[in-house]
Amino acid sequence: KSMRPLMGSELMARNGQLYASDTPKALSDHEVAFCFTDDEGNYGGLLVSGPLAGCVLLLDEKAARCVPGYWTMEDFISALAYGLEEDRQWFELPTQFPAFASDVSPAQHARLVAATAEMMDVAGKSDNEETRHRALIRAICVVPKTHESVLFEILKHSDDQEVLAAAAEAVGLARCDRATTLLSEIAYRWVPTSATAAIRGLGLIHSEASKRCLFTLAEDGKGMWAGTIAGALERCGCKVERHGSGYTYFDPASGQSGVFPKGSSFKPVMG
Repeated sequence: KSMRPLMGSELMARNGQLYASDTPKALSDHEVAFCFTDDEGNYGGLLVSGPLAGCVLLLDEKAARCVPGYWTMEDFISALAYGLEEDRQWFELPTQFPAFASDVSPAQHARLVAATAEMMDVAGKSDNEETRHRALIRAICVVPKTHESVLFEILKHSDDQEVLAAAAEAVGLARCDRATTLLSEIAYRWVPTSATAAIRGLGLIHSEASKRCLFTLAEDGKGMWAGTIAGALERCGCKVERHGSGYTYFDPASGQSGVFPKGSSFKPVMG
């Protein structure tokens, strides 16, 4: 399902309803004018203040988050038009964030640095867990490639599972091989939300090092997250097939193959 524009009195009414409900806990700390909706509780809005003024925020009610999606309203409308042509729902469309996985202009980079500093400052000073959570989610979305240390610190020290998952996705989309060890450590905690995101991140990185981590995770996990690991191996270029409740894979690059049935140990076979 796509989003449609809010017009006239409806625009004012919907924004009033959003700010009068519990939804503001997911809203930006800066003023937002919500002007598109899918009529299912999700909105696209123009950020009108702060370092990223002019960007379009996407309010996802189910995920209870409101983060930047596009640099301009024109970019957002072009994405919606593409979605209509391709019969894709708004949440399936490619976005321009997280910024860590995107190339940006010098002017955009300066705005991202300012926004990252602002969000990390909020997270560092607040005693409210929900405020810290929102700030870190937004920081992960806007941190530029030049500030990977911000993401690495979050991956090392945060115990917020959704925050860890968002950071894992960001470094994965950017194919940041330097994050491989950190993602592997998170995956080995076997906590569902962060572990599965870390495994997917390893697959997105698609390097020899991340593949080796996935092979080891399959072996040591004894069937845990087998489906997620199988998907990650496919993203790394391995051929994966499901047999009953387990999986077999073959890596054309190294010639390595193996079986990791659910609930049983992984059995590597070198080609």
